[in-house]
Amino acid sequence: MGGSVALLAVACASAPDPSTAGATDDALDVSATSLGLGPLPVPLAAPIAGTFQQQIDHPTTGTSTLGTFAQRYWYSTEYASGPDAPVLLYIEGEAEADPTDLADLADSAKTLGASIVALEHRYYGQSNPFATKTLADMKYLSIHEALEDLATFETWAKTNLPLSGKWVAVGGSYAGTLSAFYRETHPELVVGAWASSAPVDITKAFWGYDKIVATALGPSCTKLFQTALADATTIYADPAQRSALNVTLFGQDYPGESLADFLNSISDIPEGDAQYGSQQYFCACIDANASNPLQGVIEAYSPTSNCEAGADAGSDAGASIARSAVTSHSTQHHALQQVVHPAVLDDFTGYEWYYQTCTEVGFYPIYNPDRAVSVESSLIDSAYYDAECTEYVGQTPDAAAANATYFAPIKAGKVSNILFVSGTLDPWSQLTFDHPSAPPPGCATFAIEDGSHCEDLDALSKYSTSGDIGAHKKFWSLAKTWLAD
Repeated sequence: MGGSVALLAVACASAPDPSTAGATDDALDVSATSLGLGPLPVPLAAPIAGTFQQQIDHPTTGTSTLGTFAQRYWYSTEYASGPDAPVLLYIEGEAEADPTDLADLADSAKTLGASIVALEHRYYGQSNPFATKTLADMKYLSIHEALEDLATFETWAKTNLPLSGKWVAVGGSYAGTLSAFYRETHPELVVGAWASSAPVDITKAFWGYDKIVATALGPSCTKLFQTALADATTIYADPAQRSALNVTLFGQDYPGESLADFLNSISDIPEGDAQYGSQQYFCACIDANASNPLQGVIEAYSPTSNCEAGADAGSDAGASIARSAVTSHSTQHHALQQVVHPAVLDDFTGYEWYYQTCTEVGFYPIYNPDRAVSVESSLIDSAYYDAECTEYVGQTPDAAAANATYFAPIKAGKVSNILFVSGTLDPWSQLTFDHPSAPPPGCATFAIEDGSHCEDLDALSKYSTSGDIGAHKKFWSLAKTWLAD
């Protein structure tokens, strides 16, 4: 949600199709000779779909009394080595589950002789505990409930599906966070975890996101964008100009928005490009309009623009992903601003992640105090987000409690067998273990130089970078050790 607590929700995005986007400069021609997998990407037939009757609540004491709901799952045994083959659990996050996600693990399944299974996250997609999503209905959307969903499902699946082997959790972004926490809370069920771009250091507000975005853009591009943001500040004072810019960028006007909302939505644009690895495309647009950088922002955001001069191959497709994400989040947030309500939002359909940020995880991406390395207005601070959460959800997040429950034990070395993978240009890397020389005891890290948000989870292809390949090979090596213990 551009300009809101759920700014560019941590979710992963599918990579551009390399057959149309072209390879990056460090792309490798990966083949059967180098990895022993045959032509890449490794194919995966359509998985088997099903539903599981999941408990609505998982109380820490006593038993559930609220009944069950249908939770969707998919699985494939195409590369399973036998009836007790290992199982790769692809954890779905804060979006409707996509069964094609299982194909991203096909090369790992083939390497490990494993089955693959995915479970849709409660409240997202079609796995809803209640027919409505009022504030009262949302009570059971939490990390605890999501983790216990996984445990309950796994216990059932080992008996009722051909998935009786040892399980390894895999996830990216928020789902990567769940992957790490699942290994922590249920080591008896999962022998290890691949946590890609996982913000495990649950923090109410952090300026590291802003810093990494500006670092990814580079000093010159960042300075030009700051000029664009200053020009947008001036435009805001003129309703006619503000309306025209909103229509150009977001398709409609939002006359009731604040200056902070207006500027935050514009900052979503470079932030989305940086998160999804197309910052060079954005900067090519803004550099080509150095005398009027706000026009460069418009061109970078336009689906009909062509700023490939000076950008790396494939970034046009990456920019398309970023534009789609920013448009969705910005439009959603602007729509939220138009809601007339007595106290809180009365329908959280489409705002499920918003609820999670305001009740538990925070992840407020506030402005960087170092104003030279920032793409955010100084109006975007913790108070800005607190005010939104209070207005629409009726509370602010107790991120410190979640951090103490889930992150502190991992940091203290009380959890083993987790691989943390991050890209050095991923804004969310600030909240994970991102340095190869300093993993928490019992765990491992892998950093992809110039890598973007959970890019390592994409299926390997002949266009994969050396960092992507290295991350997969690291996981395969560790997973074999975990499964052998």
